[in-house]
Amino acid sequence: MRLTEPVPCTVAWQGDAGLDAALLRLSAEGLDMSGAPAVPEPRWAEVTGAEPVAVAVTGMSAAAARSTGDGTETETVRGVLDPLTYTRSDRYAVDVSTAWPAGWDQWSGMSGSAVVHKSGALLGVVAWSDRPYEGRRLTAVPVRALLADPGFRGVLREMTGQDALLRALDPERPVESVRLTAGSQLATAAVRTTLKAPPRRIVDREAERHRLPELVAGNLTGRPELVHAIVGMPGVGKSALARYLAHQLAADFPDAQFELDLYGHTPDRAPLNAQAAMEALLTWAGICGDNAPNLDAKAALWRNWLHGRRGLLLLDNAESLEQVACLLPGDDSSLVLITSRVALHDPDRITLTELDVLPADEAVRLLIESAGVQAEEATDPALEEICRACGFLPLAVQAVAVRLRFEEPEELLSAMRETDSPLLEIPDADRRVGAAFAVSWQALEAADPLQAGLLRVLAMHPGPELEVEACAAMTGMTARECRRRMADLATKHLVQRQGRGRFGFHDLFLAYARSLAMAQEPQERWDEVLDRLFTHFLSRGEAAQVALTASTGDPGVARTWLDRERTNLIAVTVAAVERRSPQARRLAAMTHALLGRLGATTELARIWSTMRDTAETDHDRPSRADALCGLADTERRSGDLTTARDNYQVAADLYEALGDRRGQADALWGLAETERARSRYEDARALFLEARRSYEELDDRAGLADTYWGLANVAVSLGRYERGAEEFRQARELYAGLGDRRGQAQAIRGLADIARNRGRGYEAHEGYHAALATYEEIGDVRGQAQSLRGLGHVARVDGRHEEAADLFVRARDLSRRIGDRRGEADMLRGLGDVQRLRGNYAEAREMLTRSAEVHRDLDNAGGLGFTLRALGDTERADGRPDRARAAYDEARAAFHRVGSRRGLADTLCSLAGVLPPGAEARAAYTEALALYEGLGADTTAARCRERLAELDRASQQGSDGASELGE
Repeated sequence: MRLTEPVPCTVAWQGDAGLDAALLRLSAEGLDMSGAPAVPEPRWAEVTGAEPVAVAVTGMSAAAARSTGDGTETETVRGVLDPLTYTRSDRYAVDVSTAWPAGWDQWSGMSGSAVVHKSGALLGVVAWSDRPYEGRRLTAVPVRALLADPGFRGVLREMTGQDALLRALDPERPVESVRLTAGSQLATAAVRTTLKAPPRRIVDREAERHRLPELVAGNLTGRPELVHAIVGMPGVGKSALARYLAHQLAADFPDAQFELDLYGHTPDRAPLNAQAAMEALLTWAGICGDNAPNLDAKAALWRNWLHGRRGLLLLDNAESLEQVACLLPGDDSSLVLITSRVALHDPDRITLTELDVLPADEAVRLLIESAGVQAEEATDPALEEICRACGFLPLAVQAVAVRLRFEEPEELLSAMRETDSPLLEIPDADRRVGAAFAVSWQALEAADPLQAGLLRVLAMHPGPELEVEACAAMTGMTARECRRRMADLATKHLVQRQGRGRFGFHDLFLAYARSLAMAQEPQERWDEVLDRLFTHFLSRGEAAQVALTASTGDPGVARTWLDRERTNLIAVTVAAVERRSPQARRLAAMTHALLGRLGATTELARIWSTMRDTAETDHDRPSRADALCGLADTERRSGDLTTARDNYQVAADLYEALGDRRGQADALWGLAETERARSRYEDARALFLEARRSYEELDDRAGLADTYWGLANVAVSLGRYERGAEEFRQARELYAGLGDRRGQAQAIRGLADIARNRGRGYEAHEGYHAALATYEEIGDVRGQAQSLRGLGHVARVDGRHEEAADLFVRARDLSRRIGDRRGEADMLRGLGDVQRLRGNYAEAREMLTRSAEVHRDLDNAGGLGFTLRALGDTERADGRPDRARAAYDEARAAFHRVGSRRGLADTLCSLAGVLPPGAEARAAYTEALALYEGLGADTTAARCRERLAELDRASQQGSDGASELGE
């Protein structure tokens, strides 16, 4: 019956996401039913067997309906439904054989249309097609899925008064000409091609699309490579690439082109065994193998038929090498393309191509093409972030693209970031990706429960990489056994190789595996596994700590381990804190000691902030004190000195209330170091002395050594070089007794600073080089930067300006790498000094101005004073004495405020150089000379006397002539 007018209707039932179908109840009012045929009883069927079935698909032209709004006109196309051509879970694939109706060229779907057998039985309903590259193919939901819906069955029962019955529809075999072949084998006419339609467009896998045809042609190896296995994790695009290549190469293999789905990883369907696969191929080849007694005999018939033919065989979705081995040709005349989630290792016969996730640019192109993004929107940076959230997995990217048709990229990205699993906000994408993963998981669980259990344990690892020894500790296996089993998981693409002895999960599969681990493993098992992991990291980390600081162990091995495990160490420590592990405080302290010297302030702040928050929730005062002290350390190193001071003070008070004298001494030491960084030298000295008394009472030699080192730095900043040198020597002796190489390097560098300030360049140069060698050996980035800065100052004073600039640049880059803003500002000052000496005053002024801004922001009066003095020197050299004097006056005030005698002396001497000859200049030089003599800076004191003598001569001769006093 054809409707020519709109008819009122109500929706009696509607499918969920992914099933674009509904039952409508039409109103008979106003309809002329005369002459209408009786409504037949509905017939519901599913296809069985392995033969194609001719079907008709009737529905409205979606493209036309979109453009005209008219949904009353229906179209019918004809095609073939082949049970062997499933393209996704629980779906039929219908290859259309008739031409598309007008207006359908921009969309391949017939959403909600009926797939009907000529007997009148309904086989399925076309689902919305969200894969635009499928071309002339429709995807249909089988009737079984409809009848499984309680709402659908209830509506049918109400309408018909009985339950719907599903019957099997055995496909009718086509009538073929029959002939008798040699050996009395019954054969039918051969099928030439069963290739499915190629992707309508393909924008990814550019490298593989060019490389594989070159291998087939023999252009890369000197001989044709004709058997290829394209392998990779679920959803990575193996079948799409293989189908594309098959159609690209089909013209070179015209004799037969067969595509066979082996169902190696298909939901709710057993893999096709080798016998059934062979019979399907023989049938397509026109051979009846009934008289062949076994699989080997059938394989011989198949190889005999292929011999000399230029055939193309696409074996899709293989479960194992054994499944495909007997299907391969016996000669080199045919091309075979195999896809599998399992690495099919047979180097004598098969060339392996492993597909990883897409590169970022290819993933974005796939997203753009799949979503139909307009050209002007294609450069939106949110598109790459969406692909990143999908793990650059093609299946996920294409599923998410459906939403991008209706949402702005930023809105979609925001929704994906709201949950731990980015696809949870996109149910259809989550379902499709989860279904793809589930098949691999179920196959593993059925074949090897021990491996499935290992995979669940590996998913408990909180870090981004799986190192074999750590995983062995988690499982209780030997490292050798664990490596072997993890390698086996990698061949199945359930984990990914990431270097020697290292593996990892794809982000989306990790979320899936972790959800299974949470559902299937009891909490006690999680506790057991993670406690083993925490113990392993404590053992390895403390051994590395000893190797990097003491005189035992191999620092190179420790540094390599730390470089590789840095992100895992952070993740494991955070997990221990979040789980309130008894090992959390020890792990956090160890991680802080290892990573603090590398400038990992952001990561360490995450650990300590997490500990602080959990401790406050649990009213755990010892952990809260540790967290605040650790957090203050990271804040001090990153330049947030005010916040650091406050947190140190609260930690010190907590430790005192708890009676933890060592914790209190550590907090006081941190507070003293913060005050020193703020140029509050007298306050810093008092706090260091208080901490020293506590360490002496506790007989804590390490704390005592650190305190002498801090006191020495304060003395140097105040220009008290003799005291500073003595305290550095005391610190070095204590560090040597402890075997602490880093501490010894710190003391040696401090003594080199004193030598440089006293004008003893060679002694300073040797000291900085000795410290730098130790810092490089133990991997202390901050120490390296500070030693390079000292060497830069020595080279600058010696007139080696190119070398000095290179040293300052290296030091600046290291400071920038670890987020040391104060260090970076100091290096900028050194570079500015070098530019001034080269006569590049504009460049020097720009660098020094930037340095001063950082020091002001950090409230570092001492660093600001030195930078302003250098800026005054630059203005003076550039012929701007008024600007120079203003900079010197501000620098002098800063040095007066912090009590820096060396800084004040240098500034007075420079200031005298821009003052008119006379009493004011003489007073500045005289004050500077007294300071230099008190500092023991003999060289600069001698130069100051020379300037005073010049003033005396100029006064006697009536001439002026003050010249610059360099550092």
